[in-house]
Amino acid sequence: MFADDTSLSYSGDNFQSLESEINSDLSKLDQWAKTWLVDFNPKKTQALVISNMTVTDIDIWFNNEAVDKVKNHKHLGV
Repeated sequence: MFADDTSLSYSGDNFQSLESEINSDLSKLDQWAKTWLVDFNPKKTQALVISNMTVTDIDIWFNNEAVDKVKNHKHLGV
């Protein structure tokens, strides 16, 4: 099965809170995928932080793999 890119977007001013929310949602997405037999590739998953504040290091995990943090991202069709 093949699907186009999927994106999640978050905003806030507390990086620890955002990290917790993102990791929780990715865990729920992983459980949903297992229930419905959908595969997401954590190796192709990337995190892009856009901020006017100094960005502290955030740890994002998907399917027990660390998500790569990138400085730019190409989105299909955009």
